[in-house]
Amino acid sequence: MIRVHVRQIPPEGLHIEGEEPGENFLDLPPTDPVRAVGPVTYALDVGTDQHAIWATGTAALDVELECVRCLEKFTYPLEAPEFAAHVDLEDQETADLTPLVREDMILALPAHPHCDWAGDKVCAGLARTASPANGEVVPATDGADGSGQLTHHAWDALSQLKLRQD
Repeated sequence: MIRVHVRQIPPEGLHIEGEEPGENFLDLPPTDPVRAVGPVTYALDVGTDQHAIWATGTAALDVELECVRCLEKFTYPLEAPEFAAHVDLEDQETADLTPLVREDMILALPAHPHCDWAGDKVCAGLARTASPANGEVVPATDGADGSGQLTHHAWDALSQLKLRQD
C-alpha cells in the first residue's frame, strides 16, 4: 500500500519512492485476463495544505495482457506517467494513495492490446487476414508485389459497400 503519514510531510513537501507487490495491486477479478507480473514502482512528490494532501509523480507495473488479434499473452509496461491526486483530510494521520494510483493504472490499460506494441515483432494475427470480397481467409503474402505486406486493410470492406441512392 502506498501510505503517507501526513505529519511527516515537511512544509516544503516530500519525495517518496518505493515498490509494492503487484500481484493484487490492480484488484481485478481472478477471471480477468490482465495479470501483474512484477512489482508496482512509484516516485511521488507529496505535499500538504491546511486540509488536504496532494501528490504528483509516476507509477509503473509490468502486466501480462492477451493480444486481441492472435490471443498470445505478452508483457506490457503499464505506466501512469503523470499521476496527480488531491485528497481531503479529515483529522487523518495517514493518507492511502493506493486506490488513486490503482485507478490511474487501470485507466492506462490499452483498450485493444496488441502483442506487437513495441514494434519488435509482427503479430501472428496479421499473418492471415479475411478477404473483404468473399470472407475467405487468405495469407497476407498473396500481394501482387510479393512483399508479404497486407494486401488490404480492414476499411477496404467499407470501400466496397454499395449504398442505394433513392
